[in-house]
Amino acid sequence: MYLVSVDSSTKYCSVAVRQDGRELFSVNNFTEKSASSMLTVLVRTAVEGVGIELASVDAFALGMGPGSYTGLRVATSVVKGLCFALDKPLVAVNTLEAMAVQVRKSLQATRQVLGEGNEVLLVPMIDARRMEVYAAVFDEKGTEIEGTRPVIVDENSFGHLLEQRQVVFLGDGADKCRSVLGKHPNARFWPDVIHPRASEVGDLAYGHFLAGRFEDAAAFEPYYLKAFMTKQKA
Repeated sequence: MYLVSVDSSTKYCSVAVRQDGRELFSVNNFTEKSASSMLTVLVRTAVEGVGIELASVDAFALGMGPGSYTGLRVATSVVKGLCFALDKPLVAVNTLEAMAVQVRKSLQATRQVLGEGNEVLLVPMIDARRMEVYAAVFDEKGTEIEGTRPVIVDENSFGHLLEQRQVVFLGDGADKCRSVLGKHPNARFWPDVIHPRASEVGDLAYGHFLAGRFEDAAAFEPYYLKAFMTKQKA
């Protein structure tokens, strides 16, 4: 089966094509302006790179958010349009979970960077505004420890986690934690900026496809997360 996955939840926009769980092709675009305007071009490039027609695709997947309102809206419109036009199922994946998968792939090889010890927790973050981020918490096996939520970062954020074990902050929102939590002995920061990618969206979406976890394309809405109303303690 062929699965096309897309993500434009940030300024990093990407498309990947998988066949039976193996990635065949991926294409990425990064711009300081909205990368989502390139999404239809990237979809066409990816499918042509594999040498198939869109009609041959068995399912379409997208990073459902959280993230940029405009980017999520564009990705949803493109993918829903393809699903309707071609009568294909829609698979949606949490953007933060896909970011955690990206780090898990190379975590064992970077133990010297992170330091030895017990298993760490992964906290993917997407920058929101001011000292605000969208965040979730996963363990090294991919189990969700704390669900996706908005967080206003301060010196008390994630304190209950940092008391227990090392915590790896990652994503374009991690610098906000570095400025207030960087001196904590259990705080670790992934050395590279992690952007959501269609490759990891595809990793997770393939499992959803096999399990038959599809979205209602007509009713589906991305996971925007509403505006911050009160201060959230993490």
